[in-house]
Amino acid sequence: MAKREPSRASPRKEEEDGSPKGTQTLDRGLAILEQVALQPMQRSEIAACLGLSRSTSFRLVKRLVELGFLSEARDGRLQAGSKLMQLGAVAASQSDLIGTAAPHLNALAASTGCSAFLGRREGDFSIHLFRAAGTQRVLVATPVGTRRPLAETSLGKALIFDDDRASWERLLRQAAPDFRTDKWMDEMTLHVERGVVIHQGPPPESIRAMAAPIRDATGKIAAAMTLASVPQYLDLAGMQALAPKVLDTARAISRDLGWTQAAVPRMSR
Repeated sequence: MAKREPSRASPRKEEEDGSPKGTQTLDRGLAILEQVALQPMQRSEIAACLGLSRSTSFRLVKRLVELGFLSEARDGRLQAGSKLMQLGAVAASQSDLIGTAAPHLNALAASTGCSAFLGRREGDFSIHLFRAAGTQRVLVATPVGTRRPLAETSLGKALIFDDDRASWERLLRQAAPDFRTDKWMDEMTLHVERGVVIHQGPPPESIRAMAAPIRDATGKIAAAMTLASVPQYLDLAGMQALAPKVLDTARAISRDLGWTQAAVPRMSR
């Protein structure tokens, strides 16, 4: 069998007197994942290919198999495991989501001057995936990667449209005190009824935002989008005027993801 060249992610040869620790262990584990994902191979081949000792290679491979990042085929070759394939599918879906939504959000930001955001749910939090900057002199500039409790933001509220009342109450308890108003539950019901969130954040920022869920072909909420500005540019009347544009944009993105009007679950609250 021809000798394979080490991958570009190959770690340096192991030190004579030490076992891998810390970032060095991480580097070696990632190198193994990259090499096996590109070309399945026997356990014995990995050590030679990546310049690792046999004991180090076997120890790392054993752990990667236990965690589901690698699996062993019937012929004994190691290949990508279910966990690695799952993460790859998630990354691909997020990339498709951003690529689909970005043109719509850029157009909305350009036409309104406000910042437009895309986000998804991560447990009890929302996470920002994309921002289209508007043209206003003062902009809402929440960075990509920001995580917030779902009950605190317009984006988060849009992501929980399909949750039941018990879930809303639980999520509201996790929000900061400034966001836990007596009217929150009633307002949430109204948001769902009209299909779009109209949100005024607490001072001092008092962010004004409108948000709507984005659905996939099954009708499930895959993400949400929001249009946000500061009080000097947007009052309640302005928010109500922009809300239909936000809803139309969310529905346009949803249609591009395969959603149809019929694919919206009816939730009992």
